[in-house]
Amino acid sequence: MTRPSWNSPGVSAAHEQLLDTLHCLLWVLDFQGNITFVNQAFVAHTQSAEALASHTNITAYLPAAEQFSAPSVHDALRGQTPFTLELEIPVAGEPHPFELCAQPGPQLHSWVATLRDLSPQKQAELARQKQAQQLETLNRVNQTISAELDVQKVVQAVTDAGVELTGAQFGAFFYTLPDHNGSLLNLYALSGAPPEAFAHYPMPHMTAVFGPTFRNEGVVRSDDITQDALYGQNAPYHGMLPGHLPVRSYLAVPVVTREGTAIGGFFFGHPEAGIFNDTAERAALSLATQAAIALNNAQLYQTARHSERRFRSLVEATSQIVWNRASTGEVIVEQPAWQNFTGQTAEQQLGWGWLDAIHPDDRERTQLAWKQAVNTQALYRVEHRLRRHDGAYRFMRARATPVRNEDGTLLEWVGVHEDITEHHEAEQRLREREARYRALVEYTIVGVTRIDLNGHFIDVNPAAAAFLGYSQAELAGMSVKDVTYPPDLNESFAALQTVISGERAAVTLEKRYVRKNREIVWSNSGVTVVRGADGEPQYLIAVISNITERKHAEAELHRLNADLESRVRERTQDLAQERSFLRALLESLAEGIAVCDEHGQLTLFNDSAVRIVGLPAESLPPSEWASHYGVYHPDGITLLATEELPLLRALQGEDVRDVPIIIDTEDRPRRFVSISGNVIRGESGEKLGAVVAMHDVTAQQLAEQEVRRVNQELQRSNAELAQFAAVASHDLKSPLRTITSYLQLLERRYQGKLDAQGEQMISFTVEAAKRMDTLIDDLLAYSRLGRERRVRRVDAGQVLQDVLGNLDATIQELNAKVTWSDVPEVIADETQLRQVFQNLVANALKFQPPGRVPEVDVQAIREGDLVRFQVRDNGIGVDPAYFDRIFGIFQRLHGNKQFSGSGIGLAVVKKIIEEHDGSIWVESVVGEGTTFHFTLPVT
Repeated sequence: MTRPSWNSPGVSAAHEQLLDTLHCLLWVLDFQGNITFVNQAFVAHTQSAEALASHTNITAYLPAAEQFSAPSVHDALRGQTPFTLELEIPVAGEPHPFELCAQPGPQLHSWVATLRDLSPQKQAELARQKQAQQLETLNRVNQTISAELDVQKVVQAVTDAGVELTGAQFGAFFYTLPDHNGSLLNLYALSGAPPEAFAHYPMPHMTAVFGPTFRNEGVVRSDDITQDALYGQNAPYHGMLPGHLPVRSYLAVPVVTREGTAIGGFFFGHPEAGIFNDTAERAALSLATQAAIALNNAQLYQTARHSERRFRSLVEATSQIVWNRASTGEVIVEQPAWQNFTGQTAEQQLGWGWLDAIHPDDRERTQLAWKQAVNTQALYRVEHRLRRHDGAYRFMRARATPVRNEDGTLLEWVGVHEDITEHHEAEQRLREREARYRALVEYTIVGVTRIDLNGHFIDVNPAAAAFLGYSQAELAGMSVKDVTYPPDLNESFAALQTVISGERAAVTLEKRYVRKNREIVWSNSGVTVVRGADGEPQYLIAVISNITERKHAEAELHRLNADLESRVRERTQDLAQERSFLRALLESLAEGIAVCDEHGQLTLFNDSAVRIVGLPAESLPPSEWASHYGVYHPDGITLLATEELPLLRALQGEDVRDVPIIIDTEDRPRRFVSISGNVIRGESGEKLGAVVAMHDVTAQQLAEQEVRRVNQELQRSNAELAQFAAVASHDLKSPLRTITSYLQLLERRYQGKLDAQGEQMISFTVEAAKRMDTLIDDLLAYSRLGRERRVRRVDAGQVLQDVLGNLDATIQELNAKVTWSDVPEVIADETQLRQVFQNLVANALKFQPPGRVPEVDVQAIREGDLVRFQVRDNGIGVDPAYFDRIFGIFQRLHGNKQFSGSGIGLAVVKKIIEEHDGSIWVESVVGEGTTFHFTLPVT
């Protein structure tokens, strides 16, 4: 394009030629801001030099929003202070943003302004901003997955990222927590909508819309779900529930573990139609894979890299520094732009002093580049670090072009410094990020491979090589077909084709591989395609997880399940038989059995219970049991309170034993019942209910009542008998004493006057009267036994010693030997215990054959709550045929001439022992001796 003719006062033809040689865009301004010259580089760039009329003022190109700054521009021009402006200048008819940097020209007596078209920078900044936002989102998710062990936080982060990357208005992640039916779903994360928006709705189920996602049948994407054939198939609902967030655009992606199990899904929605595209679907699939990895292997990324810092949303642009040098490369005049940026004074930058602002490590290289450019007079280009006035170093790209006169002689160099610090740092971060991503792939425990479109491995990470049993070098160039188990080939390549063709964005399949050692291993492989900017597939990425152990476990589990089912069938049959047996057993029991469940509802009365109660089991609350079934206290008047009912007490955990009650209903006679029961618990201790056994003791109660009546009658009879015995004893002994007295008087008065037969007859009569008196006394004592008893703790040893003291004269007379052991205390009437010892020891001394020295031994043996006494002698013994007879009243085995006595002693002993709840028996060998045993209580 030809530049129009310019009237450029102060700009010579030589200078115009010089400025036209520069590649940077240049204007020359007068001190009023009028454009007096533009160089050829500007004309070529803007293709609109005709639009720049001569002497147009630069304020005409200020953006509309900044027109107010025109006065400050004129102030800067008058003050000859370098300034920077942003202008809008037409390029090919379209306004473009430009940056203008103006400084006074040292030799031109005007302003020299450099311009930079900011459009590419703005576009690049927008692209970088969008890329930075996406990278920020992905880095945030990756950082959360790598460092966060809280699954809820990981899920929330991935869900938030999904809403952001897919353009959804809201999204949710539902995680499957299977119950025994495998269908319980819990809401783990919600993004883009408040939690209360879903608080009143049930969890999603296996409906026509949600089912494919939860069953891992692939991605469901709909531009308008309300028009989809799957919509409205969840009876009784035929659409969204009232008040549900409006959804038209719908995107759902299953979340699948490395083992191939669907554990939930991402669901994204938008009220407008046609929102989700392939990019959104790929982003959702990628996030679903990340979520699955995080949920199944949270520690996998625990030691992985931290995400990079987010890219800055806008790279700050710095002004270019315009400068000139002498032909030798030295500074010979003041450089205001250089001075303003570096902070060097005019004196410091003169000569080669400007090199002091260059980083020491870059200084020699910069000077060598200058010398080479001066020697060759070629374009000077170099990148180095330049110290800013605050001491910070900035990466700069320096360019300079030689300025010659008409004969080609080098006059000077004109150049610029462009700040490329942000670009340099961005490249460095990109290299670091790529290195970290590469390290993640290299050191992850999951196999990762790249595969070309023909099915050949491009590269594999160490985990994939180890899984397949080959080295990485061996696998490079091998085909997937070479390591795939032949029966799985067709399915594998068909799945790859669906991804390459775009039919599916990603595919997950379980397949078998053949390792180098011919071992067959199972994998869960997720495959996706990487496409170029034109949308054409470039290569495939496959993520391989080893599920061999899981497959073996599934096979074993299948076998165990079959075995378990067989055992369950057998056990079910056994339980049915046991149930029938138990039912028959219950019905055969004489005791009534009543059962209630854990809620207190009656569930069972056996036949005996119905017979005892008179009514069947009915579904009644416990508060109505007593009145309905007529359950009374033993007084037969007061109904049992609800909390006193034995079955309810057993349900509360009480051990119920022998509780007496009366059941009295209108149509049946009163029944006396004794009840015992317990709580029923399961194997793990949980309460299942309670059971009681009802024992009908009506006959026993009636018998006891009869016994009490008879005892009362007997007590009355005994009292009358005792009174009769006392009266009879008195009445009998009165004439007996008279007879005895007169006989004794006759015996004294006629002693020696009667013949021997007469005296013998009187002697016999006196002896008979004495025996009659003793007999009357013994009968009276026998009748009084049990009526005057005072039972207490008695020292039996002391009582025995007292008895032996009373019998000491007899013992001495017979030269008898009496021994005894330690005798404990017992519960007894002391007087009656003395009678027992007196009778038994006296009999042992008396019933001896002639000429034998009596030997008597008394022992006491503790047997539980009783003491068993034994009195053993070496006397004449008792024939076993008479063991029972000797304890009867008036039962004598010998006459008075042989052994004196009334025949009542052992009867008295037996009655005393039995009155003390003890027992007595005898052991004997005729001619060798007899042992009497008797027991008395200790407590």
